[in-house]
Amino acid sequence: KDDDAANEFSPQANQKLLSLGAHTDYLSRALVLGDALTKSIALTILKKRCLLSDASAQAAQTALLGLLIQPQGTDQQRMELLQWLVEKGFVSQTEPTDVWVHGKLQPVKSSKITLTDVSLEALFAVQKDPRYNEFLDFCHQKRFQQALKMAEQLCRDFPDDPPVWSNLAIVKDALHHPQAEVSRLHAQAYAIDPTYFFARTGWAICLARQGKTDEANALLKPLTQRTEFHRSEYRSLLNAQIVVARTMGLTENADAIQRALDDLNHE
Repeated sequence: KDDDAANEFSPQANQKLLSLGAHTDYLSRALVLGDALTKSIALTILKKRCLLSDASAQAAQTALLGLLIQPQGTDQQRMELLQWLVEKGFVSQTEPTDVWVHGKLQPVKSSKITLTDVSLEALFAVQKDPRYNEFLDFCHQKRFQQALKMAEQLCRDFPDDPPVWSNLAIVKDALHHPQAEVSRLHAQAYAIDPTYFFARTGWAICLARQGKTDEANALLKPLTQRTEFHRSEYRSLLNAQIVVARTMGLTENADAIQRALDDLNHE
């Protein structure tokens, strides 16, 4: 992260960066045309100028806002810059900002995502059954054959609870069962309760694999507007967004989301 790298500089180095007399227009061009190191330095200077109380601050803010609407760079870089501008108070957190994302200029509302590891509330009877946690442990350990047997037992005992069908679908997908079978199970979970988070992400993945990306995006849209997630929920959402993006041919977006998922998995 450029901002994190900037914060690692010594106070003397920070002061030297601020004293560099490069014109804001030059720095803006460097961000578009320069190599990785040049872009990092130019972005660092502009961010630090934004925080000053002199005339250069306004020009730097304008330059950074201009970067949001240019197609150069990746969507992830523009979204990270938007988040920085929001955190520093240069962009409203409640009003949308125009950003070039997903191949077009569109209004984006930035929200800080909060992740929690606090256990999800048990909304269904199956989640209170001791076998449910045992099933989750099997999945975490990638012992999918044992998880499959447990999931099938829970489906028989709790047929009206959507988690059992979502979980069975996930395990069968991990074991490379036919996609038609996996889709049927996700559809069953979604039919029982369309508001269940993992039913929505699972069914969205199935729709995307069928080429129905508009329907998949419609399912995910309400979830993307949330600002707080359990870690497992956010992981599920990112997985679904990756499948949708790849199906739509948005390789750059899919790769950026994959990096976010990899970072999440290594935390």
